[in-house]
Amino acid sequence: MSDQCVRDLAVTPDTGMENDAVQPKDSKVPRTSLPKWQLFLVILVMFAEPVSSTVIYPFINAFVRETGITEGDEKKTGYYAGVIVRHIFPQSIHCSLTCFLFHRNLFFFVGEAVTVVHWGRASDRIGRKPILIMGLVILAASMFSFGLSKGYWLLVVSRFVQGVANGNIGVTKSVMGELTDSTNMARAFGYIPLQWAAGVTIGPLIGGYFARPAERWPALFGRSTLFFLHPYFLPCAIASILTLVLLTVISMGLKETLPAAISRRKQNISRQSSLNESETATLIDSTDSIIYGSMISSPELCASPVEQNLEEESPTIRSLLTPRFNSLLVNYVFLALADQSNQVLLPLVYSTSISFGGLGFDPYTIGVVMGTWGMLNGIVQAIVFAPLVEKFGPRKLYIVSFACMLVVFPAYPLMSFLTKLAGGTVSAAVWTVLIIQLACTSMLYMCYGLIQVYFVDAAPSKSTLGAINGIAQMIASLCRSVSPAVASSLYAISLEDNLLGGSMVFVVLWIITVIGVGMSLRIPMNFVHAK
Repeated sequence: MSDQCVRDLAVTPDTGMENDAVQPKDSKVPRTSLPKWQLFLVILVMFAEPVSSTVIYPFINAFVRETGITEGDEKKTGYYAGVIVRHIFPQSIHCSLTCFLFHRNLFFFVGEAVTVVHWGRASDRIGRKPILIMGLVILAASMFSFGLSKGYWLLVVSRFVQGVANGNIGVTKSVMGELTDSTNMARAFGYIPLQWAAGVTIGPLIGGYFARPAERWPALFGRSTLFFLHPYFLPCAIASILTLVLLTVISMGLKETLPAAISRRKQNISRQSSLNESETATLIDSTDSIIYGSMISSPELCASPVEQNLEEESPTIRSLLTPRFNSLLVNYVFLALADQSNQVLLPLVYSTSISFGGLGFDPYTIGVVMGTWGMLNGIVQAIVFAPLVEKFGPRKLYIVSFACMLVVFPAYPLMSFLTKLAGGTVSAAVWTVLIIQLACTSMLYMCYGLIQVYFVDAAPSKSTLGAINGIAQMIASLCRSVSPAVASSLYAISLEDNLLGGSMVFVVLWIITVIGVGMSLRIPMNFVHAK
């Protein structure tokens, strides 16, 4: 098998039984230790994205108003801010449709969707590390640009460029796939939610604390024209500098993982060594050096079979769309739809007044609930993800985890009913349902790591991991661009027209989840590659 030189996985016959290639409970295959330092560096690359994307949340509404695009009409703020960022909390049901109609993160995900496949394929050709470094450079520059923007459309362009930079997120997953094998991959991917939870917690803290520094600390920044003209530049600059620091660490410490790039580097070193020997031989025998030099310069003689293989054209996108991979993509679509719809509905329902079927939480309460859940979710995922995969296998765990959404969506009307039953107060019963809902939501987030294991397995070779992850990430980005607008619009329409007592959106999403559970049963029962 030609890929054996670049892949540490061997073909396993299809037995019809689930082949838990990620170290099942009764497996006697020794577990490979994780390359902790290299894995930590990859997670640092991922960490830069949530910090940079969420640092603007605390001040984006004010920033948009100050550009003048709303012409003094605060009702338009949600709409224009929704084009730029996510997690905007509408003040009423009537503005929620407008706020999310253009999608809260439209240009960010558009930028990601149109570039992610190209980033992945480029990384398959020139290597993972150069692409990751390039993405961090673009991300840092876009944050500086965002903070210095005075016009609304400059904000939009900067946000689009952030999405372009985030397009290399698929490359980081390719690196993780190449750093690990079937015995430790689950443990590695289990750390992804932890870095995300930390990033989305630290980002808003930076944005809220360092916005308007000339007003907050006049003695320190009061004389600076820069911070008067650009009151939101400092938090953006801090996020950008953090990215540059991470870039420096990555440049010095991260090793290349693409087998083809590693082979090219070894060949270049070998060739340079040969040239040095040739120069030494010149001092001894000029005639021999001419003959030797002509041999080195001859393409027919110096091009090895390995090097010729590295220069072959990359596989086409169509050739990668195998039935196995297509089945995984369909499941990824349902996963992204369910996740993003729920992310929109959580703040919407929590902030909507009790009379309209919500819980009437103020922004502070929502922030405490979501922040606490986010950190606990990340910590729990890092601790229990790998043991659960080892015990139950990735396929069973994926099906059960995704099926938890069958509890999440009905929990919304149930909490509304219990709140009204308690006379308009959020009782202990409501909080109990809310905790169960968030616990089930945490189960859903396991699906991302689980399906990533299957994506790595679906790659014909490690030299195609970039393209495979790029295609998957593109599909997810497109779903994230559409599903929040659809979910929030359905929510507004359900309440305004009292469809199914205001619960039509939850019924629709529950039906979609049922279909998604059915599709999860079609996930392959065996791995093509196992250690």
